[in-house]
Formats: sequence, structure tokens, C-alpha cells
Amino acid sequence: VLIEASWCARDAADADLLARCAKLLRSVRGGSPDVVHAVVGFTELLRGGVEAAVPPMRNLLHAARDGQVEGTLEQLTAGFAGVLIGEDAVGLGVLEQHVAAVRGQGALGWLPYALELLSLAQLTAGRFREAEANVAEAVSLAAALGQDLEVVVLTAISALLAAVRGDAAAGERHAALVIGDARHHEVAAAQASWALALIDLMAGDADAALDRLDGVCGGPAGWDVTVRAIPDHVEAAARAGDPVRARRHLPRLVDWATHTKSPVATAVLLRCEALLSDGAQAEQHFEASLRVPGCGPYDRARTQMAYGEWLRRNRRRTMARVHLVDALDTFEQIAAHGWQRRVRAELAALGGPVPDPAAGVPVVGRLTPQELQVVRHAALGMSNREIAAQLFLSPRTVGHHLYKSYP
Repeated sequence: VLIEASWCARDAADADLLARCAKLLRSVRGGSPDVVHAVVGFTELLRGGVEAAVPPMRNLLHAARDGQVEGTLEQLTAGFAGVLIGEDAVGLGVLEQHVAAVRGQGALGWLPYALELLSLAQLTAGRFREAEANVAEAVSLAAALGQDLEVVVLTAISALLAAVRGDAAAGERHAALVIGDARHHEVAAAQASWALALIDLMAGDADAALDRLDGVCGGPAGWDVTVRAIPDHVEAAARAGDPVRARRHLPRLVDWATHTKSPVATAVLLRCEALLSDGAQAEQHFEASLRVPGCGPYDRARTQMAYGEWLRRNRRRTMARVHLVDALDTFEQIAAHGWQRRVRAELAALGGPVPDPAAGVPVVGRLTPQELQVVRHAALGMSNREIAAQLFLSPRTVGHHLYKSYP
């Protein structure tokens, strides 16, 4: 409990407390050694000790994947460990299985927390539509159950999703609610500031984005999910013409990539190096980033967008168009519409027609978050009554959603 409270508050004065917690955990007898070691690893991560943190967190994650971890809190810890060490696919799989189990048990009190971590994992994996559906359900449940602080945490994730979707007004509204909350959950506040920085970056205001991201990446919440904001900081600094400032937080990303060996960490680090390089070296870094297997579609498309911009500036028009069109199509497919205006501007600067990727978008993009959840369960062959039990809806509501969705 102390470790979680310290993580949420992220008071730098708690470093000694974390060290004492780690010492107490090492003396624990009984229970699962994988869980104990992983939580000790988590305390190391919060203190910046990535090298010591990753192995026990990975062990717990893989044990959960293999069905060797029992207990709701333990399984949630395992799935979240996957997000923190960049094993997005494994962490996502563990959390999906756990959410299904929580639903099956009817454990309503746990469900908002399970959906929070699942939606965070989906966000980092670029599965934005599914994340929105889960956040919407979690906010509704948490509010009904009086879990007010959990609503704040979920609202921060909503702010990030709105920013990526390109809905600046919703992103700013959600972020303001989180940052202005009197209880001030430090991690949620950092995520909300990250959302505002993305909105600035998409709007072309690199200086404003850079100022916000300095606080996100250098603040007390910088060793959790927001380590993934460092590539945005590098991009903002590069666009603002400040290469010295661009390297301010890069050692932290290097550390994360080196010790996790995560595909996404490796790929985005190479993108950062490309943005900070010139000539043939920049091209080599961009190409190497795109060759990393296992990097998710969102981060790959971000690299293609940056590479296409670099190619256009270097008058490599044909290659620039290829990468920009691919990025535009991916952003449309995964509902990352916030980046499309920038890509379209680049394509317009190249001359010629700007493709309309919307023609190839799956119709699933037209569904509301709850309709998407219902349809996904129906696609598994579940009956209306079974879907209703899983989503805590009435069979009548399920039937209504399917009636609207089938056309």
C-alpha cells in the first residue's frame, strides 16, 4: 500500500520510504516469490534502477502469461509490469485475460482498476478504439461505485486518447479536470500534461509542447509509462531548433531501451537519434527504426511521418511520399487522427493529390465505444444474454446496440 501511495503521489522525499519498503519486502516469508521480487523491482524502477528492476518484473509477467500467478492484485501487477518494461503484447494479453476473469466473477469493485490498466496497455500498443471503449465503461462504473480518485486516473487516460484522436477540445477539458483536482494524483497529472503537449505538437506549437514535456519527462512521474513521452520531447525540441535541450532526458530513454530490450523502446530510440542527426546518419537511424520487428503500428507510423518529413526536406520526393502515405493510412486505421493534418500538409507541400485513406477505413470506426464492445463479444459467438452478463448491461440494451451496428 505504501509503495502504491508513493507511486501515485510521487513525492521525491519518498525515496527513503521506497528503500525501506524494498528492504521489508525482501524479508517477506510465504506467498509467491515472483510477486515479492517483482514488487521489489517496481520500487527499484521508481528510484531509477532500471537494470535491477527489469528481470524480476519480467519473470512475474511471464509467470502470469503461463498461468502461474493467482490473485487479482498479483495478476494486475504482472500485466502492468509488461507495460512498464515495454513488453506490450505480453502485458496486454495478461490484462485481457484478467479483465475477462474479473467480469466472469462479477467483481464490480475490481473492474474499473482492471480496465484502467487494460486501457493503458491498449493505448501504448496503439489500440485506441478499444482503449476508449474500456475507459468509457470504467469511468461509468467507477463513478457509480464512488471511486472518485479512480475517475481522475481514468480521465487522464481519456485526455491522452482524445489528444491522439485529434479532439483537442475534449483533451483539454479532460486534462483540466485532472490537473485541477484537489487530490492531485501526480502520475495522472503527468499524463494529462502529456496529452496537452501532444495537442500542442500536433498544432505546430513545438515550444509550448517542449515546455510541457520538460515537466512530464523530468518530473517525479518520469519513470513509469511517461518514459514513453521522451520521444515526443525529443521531437518537440528538434522542431523548436534546440538540439541541446533535446538530449536532456534522452539518457533515461537509453537506459530503458538498453535494459528492457523492448522493440518499441529500441525503435523510438532510433527515431530520436535520427531526429538529432544529419545526412546519411539520420537516414540510417530512420531505416533501422523501421526494421525493428515487433514495434507497434502507432510508433512505426510516427517514425514514417518523421522520416517522410526529413526526406521531403532533402528533396527525396518519391520516397517521402511513400512513407507519408503509409503513415496517413495507418493513422486512419488506428484512429490516430490527430497526426493526419500534419501528414496532409507534408503531402500537399510535395504537390500532387493527397490520398483520402478514409475510403479504406473499416466500418468499425463508425461504432461508439459501447457498440464496439458489444460487437467484439458478438463476434466471439456469444449470445445477447452472455454479452449482457459480461458487460453488465441488460440483454435489451445489447440487442439495441447490435440492431444499430449490424447495418
